[in-house]
Amino acid sequence: MNYLEYLKIPYKFRGSGIGEGADCYRLVKLIYSKEFGIDLPDADYVEDWFNLKDNLILDRYESEGFYKITDSPRTGDVVVLIEHRIPKHLGVIIDSEYFIHTTKVGTAVHSYKSGQWYGKVHCILRHKDNQNDN
Repeated sequence: MNYLEYLKIPYKFRGSGIGEGADCYRLVKLIYSKEFGIDLPDADYVEDWFNLKDNLILDRYESEGFYKITDSPRTGDVVVLIEHRIPKHLGVIIDSEYFIHTTKVGTAVHSYKSGQWYGKVHCILRHKDNQNDN
């Protein structure tokens, strides 16, 4: 996966991709489409969706073809991260330690095993159609 092209993407809530910007879900959606040929649904959500009763990530991942993994993550798995005590942030794993995600300051690569995201992994999800063995 060539993640470098995605680092140019600025943050934009519900943005559509490379030229316009993206939030964390739209970045995952874009990467899944371009890298793996998997079209994820165009979720309809408000910016503070995590304050609502349901959790768009945890309540819907199975219906969208994802399942939780407990073995070693691989490229293309989705990491669900906790922010402010709520599992509400997403990124795509690019290797055994790093993931790509977008935040209010733009798209970045960080470790989920050390640094600011250490201890904030809620779960890791794999899509049933992602056959990437890296």
